[in-house]
Amino acid sequence: MSLQSNINDNPSWKRWIKFLLILTSVLLVSLAFPKYLFEDLKVNQPWNKSDVIANNDIQLSMNDIDKSNRLDAYSKSLGTIYAYESVNTEKLSRDFVGLTNADSNMIAVVKSVLDNCYLTGVYQAITGFKKVSVYKNESVKTFQKAELCSRDELFDQLRDVFSDYGYVLNARSRRSILDALNPNLIANQDIKNQLISAKQDELSKGGYTFQKGDTIIKKGDILTQSQYEILRKNSSRFSLVASGINWVSFLGYFLLITIIILVMVLYVRKYFNEVYRSNRQLSFLLIWPVIFSFLIYGIENFTSLSTYVIPFCIVPIIAKNFFEDRLALFLHIVVVLIASILSRMGYEFTFVQILAGMVTVLIVSQTRYWDRFFLAIGFILLSYVLSITGLNLATWDSAASFEWQTFAWLVVNALLLLLAYPFIPLLENIFGFTSSIKLAELADMNKPLLKELSLKAPGTLQHSLQVANLCEAAAEEIGANSLLVKTAALYHDIGKTLQPQYFIENSTGESPHIELNNNFESAKIIIGHVTEGVELAKKNRLPKVVIDFIRSHHGTTRVEYFYRNQLKQHPDKEFDESIFRYPGPLPITKEQTIMMIADSVEAASKSLKNPSGQDIDQLIDKIVAHKIDEGQLDNSRLSFQELLACVNVFKNMLRSIHHVRIEYPEDPHNKPSLNEG
Repeated sequence: MSLQSNINDNPSWKRWIKFLLILTSVLLVSLAFPKYLFEDLKVNQPWNKSDVIANNDIQLSMNDIDKSNRLDAYSKSLGTIYAYESVNTEKLSRDFVGLTNADSNMIAVVKSVLDNCYLTGVYQAITGFKKVSVYKNESVKTFQKAELCSRDELFDQLRDVFSDYGYVLNARSRRSILDALNPNLIANQDIKNQLISAKQDELSKGGYTFQKGDTIIKKGDILTQSQYEILRKNSSRFSLVASGINWVSFLGYFLLITIIILVMVLYVRKYFNEVYRSNRQLSFLLIWPVIFSFLIYGIENFTSLSTYVIPFCIVPIIAKNFFEDRLALFLHIVVVLIASILSRMGYEFTFVQILAGMVTVLIVSQTRYWDRFFLAIGFILLSYVLSITGLNLATWDSAASFEWQTFAWLVVNALLLLLAYPFIPLLENIFGFTSSIKLAELADMNKPLLKELSLKAPGTLQHSLQVANLCEAAAEEIGANSLLVKTAALYHDIGKTLQPQYFIENSTGESPHIELNNNFESAKIIIGHVTEGVELAKKNRLPKVVIDFIRSHHGTTRVEYFYRNQLKQHPDKEFDESIFRYPGPLPITKEQTIMMIADSVEAASKSLKNPSGQDIDQLIDKIVAHKIDEGQLDNSRLSFQELLACVNVFKNMLRSIHHVRIEYPEDPHNKPSLNEG
């Protein structure tokens, strides 16, 4: 006996494996908690831990610390750079005096006005700034805007000077002077880029040097911005004098993560016991907190990316393909809660991610359709944008405090959600799930098994198609998985391809059961289409969920025709009644129950000759009542209300299939005569 069979036969082994899965996930997530030493850095606050020292000799360049921050600050301080250009005020003065026919003594007066403005600078238009950076003589000097002249202000000064000396400017001279007054402060981005590049070279030559054992901060000191940057970005290079790892802090994180994971496991055990019993499915749920914990750890400790770039909503998108919506949402909340503990982000992050997950569960329906999938991602992005906008507006201080860059990270987040599409079939194969994409592929009539069914048992194929339509309509009526039950219905009778002639829908002449003349053998052949169908499905690697439909679609019902035939032919002969019963099991899920009933009513309706609507209704009611009396629905999750809804769907559809017309009651008081035209 193999080790695998020992494990399968021994429930204690499964329990131990389950325990190890849970413990491993908790430990792995706990290892990704914020750096043991410096997870609670607060600038301008006292350092309340022991002294921090360098582990080894360390040379940190400015780029490693805060060069980018300083460059940003320098760039902002420059603003727009205006290059200074010299102006020949002597020539301008002579030209202006000549235009006005003024006395030559006015040249010196006009030149004085021009020099006063052009030496500091004349601008065309500068809006939105109180200070102006002027590049002159290979250096930058900052002026208050009031210290400079605008082109219009200079013209007004010249006009006033001419007026004071008794010269009135006519329209022609005013226009000519105004055209000649060109600004000598010109915005120049190239100069600004050169200045920033020079500043970058200057900063690169600077930095910090620490010898092994040097103290970067002592207990009680106020944490500066530079110290904050050093510790946050280079935490692995430093340690506390008292201890290398804060085990108390680690224990706290371990406890919190254990509680969250256990709550999820207990929830799954109570409401999704089948998932809990399957170690493979449980490991699928446990792997997500581990993956996202390490994503958080990597992005926050080794990159400059925002945590908002992580596509948390990929969890419910993928989980919805394999589980119910509420489990997908619960898993998403667990991942977000753990990420919130491990991240430096605040409550806003938790709020935004949970809200986006709720929208995902509501919006994402079928990932196999690209158009719907793209639209769903658009709604998810919109929920992110609106929630971030609302939080920013709620704490509004100024436009500068609005976190505009977050929106760029969210766009990247939305694009990364597209990875769900290739991940679904990958995870499907690894964990043995069946997604809607897989089911849609299986429903293709060109699949080998369905192709073989159409060639060897065309009557069975037509029956399967009718059953599939009935199942799909009933499932949609009660909110069950219509794609699953429709696909399963197409395959439920594939076992009939081995001996199709023994099934009435494929019979073209005298039944071979007459020649066989053995009720036991006939019953064995009829019942065998289930067991042989299961083997055929396994051989063709159909998903287990589809194989379960093949097993259960007859439950433990009896092959009535041959059973009653045996009683009639041999009334005095005792025999084992179980020989005439299908092996089961009974249907459990709503979808399995729907298919069992749909299979029976569709097959039985073929025996009706020119049925009325009442005939069909009575037939369906009789079959359903018989199933209930026989205990075939005892294990079913289908409620009585849902059963009635499905029965109504079957009645309406079979009436349509059999072309039942509306039956008009006769009027006893007004019987038409043959002569009435």
